Amino acid sequence: MHWPNTMTREEKPLPYPGQPPYWEVWKSLELLVGDKLKAIGVSNFTQKTLDRLLKVATIVPVINEVELHALNPNLKLVPYCFDRGIRVISWSTMGSERHESGKNPILTDDLFVNIAKKHGCSAGIVSLSWAVQRGVTVIPKSSKTHRIDENIRLVTLDEDEMQSIGAASDKLGRMCLCDRITGIQYEVDGKTTILGWTKQDFGWIDDEGNWLT
Repeated sequence: MHWPNTMTREEKPLPYPGQPPYWEVWKSLELLVGDKLKAIGVSNFTQKTLDRLLKVATIVPVINEVELHALNPNLKLVPYCFDRGIRVISWSTMGSERHESGKNPILTDDLFVNIAKKHGCSAGIVSLSWAVQRGVTVIPKSSKTHRIDENIRLVTLDEDEMQSIGAASDKLGRMCLCDRITGIQYEVDGKTTILGWTKQDFGWIDDEGNWLT
């Protein structure tokens, strides 16, 4: 299930929790598991949306694929998933140029560049290594052969480096790429939403703006 949101056939987003709500959709997916369909999972789910799904699920999602990088580290969501037997796959592990600066700080900021120099690798490899050492599965995308070859040459980061990267958002600020992907933004009741839901609906933040994942 790529998103917990639902839309009409006319591609109009429906407000939280959708109709049918995502946990009912999950029950329908469970009926398909068998000889040909071995496993089912979710994407872009949080503790909030998983809590509701797990109340009715007889099959626990095998994976939860989420945006995960140093500026959106999911320090609470990852252990939550692991505790429930859910693997985590990260998308956009190396960040994005969609950052408000117009640059990708995960590839350009001194915090990452200096660690990369120490290990004789690129800043992108530092980001991938950080995620993998946390037990997260990464699937980096590249159309260039030398990049594909480089992306499997991970390095071992020490504890101080792991902690520095995990706390990078304290220095550089949080980044939620969904805020910058125009194709999933919809105006609903005068508010900009992600596929019809607010960040509070998703469980990304609380009413005070504190990050929950």
